[in-house]
Order: sequence, then C-alpha cells, then structure tokens
Amino acid sequence: MASGVVFNLDGIKALKDVFGQIPGVIQQPLQNLERTTAYAVKARAQGFAPRDKGDLINAISAQKSGQSWIVGLLDVSLPSRGGNTAHQHPSVYGVWYEYGFTHRKIARHSFMRPAAEATTPEWLAGVDRLWREIENAAAALGGGS
Repeated sequence: MASGVVFNLDGIKALKDVFGQIPGVIQQPLQNLERTTAYAVKARAQGFAPRDKGDLINAISAQKSGQSWIVGLLDVSLPSRGGNTAHQHPSVYGVWYEYGFTHRKIARHSFMRPAAEATTPEWLAGVDRLWREIENAAAALGGGS
C-alpha cells in the first residue's frame, strides 16, 4: 500500500484499550474521529503537495489497516511517465520533496508533516470531547458517584 512517508497516530492503542472498558457507545465516536482525522491529513497533504502532473497528489491515500489508519503515498507505478523507475513512482519522488534531495537538486517541499501538524489541534479537540463523553458515561454507570 504505502511506502516512503507514513504517519501514525501514536498512543491510539492505549486509548482504544481504555475505551474498550466502557460502553460500546464510545467506540463509534472514536472510529469516526480516527477516520475524520485521517481524511483531514490526506486533504491537507494534497493541498500542500507540489503541483506537478497530479501524480503525487493522487498518490496520497488514507486507508484503514487493521485497527489503524495510515496516511501515506500509494506505491503505484506510472510507466507512462517515462524516465527511470523513480520518476514512475510518486512514492519515491514524494519522499524527495518531503525531505529534499540534493543530488537531484530538489529543494525540500514538505507536505505530509505540515498536514499532520495542522490537523493535530482538531485531533486533540476530538479526543478531549471523547474523554468528556467517557466521564459522563462512567458517571451514569456509577449512578453519578
């Protein structure tokens, strides 16, 4: 699926373990938050990505893998682009743009990291909302004590 630059939401397993101990009503909001966050990172990365023929932008993907969401570059081959194999794989030259590549005279033009960083406040706000829901659910289970 993805190669090159991949971002993961750290701490999600621990958060899911905690959520697993409370009513199922919390599970769906967490899954919705994860999905929304992954697609927000994808959209921002597409907006920040260098404008070429659109191959790099189209290769940015958000996909669920097991219990996690992965936002990264699809490992696709575009033989119609010609050149060597690196030019045919957006996942290869996407990494060049993200970090820069001196030998090819490609300046750093990060797009994945800024997308993840720009989405972090939304993620944290969503987690805060979920924690409040957990507290409310726990209070309801405990009879308000």
